[in-house]
Amino acid sequence: MFLTVHAATGIIIGQTINNSVFAFIFGFIFHFLLDMIPHGDQHLLHRERKARIKLLATLASIDAVVMGIFLAFIFNLNLNLNYLPVAFGIAGSILPDFFAGLGELANGKIKILAKFKKIHLDLHYFPLFEKFAPNLKTGFVMQVIILAILTGLIL
Repeated sequence: MFLTVHAATGIIIGQTINNSVFAFIFGFIFHFLLDMIPHGDQHLLHRERKARIKLLATLASIDAVVMGIFLAFIFNLNLNLNYLPVAFGIAGSILPDFFAGLGELANGKIKILAKFKKIHLDLHYFPLFEKFAPNLKTGFVMQVIILAILTGLIL
């Protein structure tokens, strides 16, 4: 899923739970639950390592900018958010992708990151949903729809 989708989920969790520690924990857990939904990026893993890292870095950079714009938009609406639990919910919800990215860059040299990356990918491409895996364009549309729904829940 896009970081933006995960961040929107973190906002909802922070608003709902209103406890920073629990918002972080539930954001972290919900990251994996969202990633189990097939979203079209499964084909990115089958590229040569250098090309895969370059593509993932490009996509992650664009996604981070979009997430920043989204968060600026939401935070400027003065929605009476309790910002500390919301910030912790967002942090928990996007952190797994950063750990997985670091695991990719470390290329197995840091054991805990390699293990985290494997767990992340195993859950990310949950076998039960493998036959429903959309292509990248369909996955993009699905994520935009999910983001619109989450934004509606935030507002």
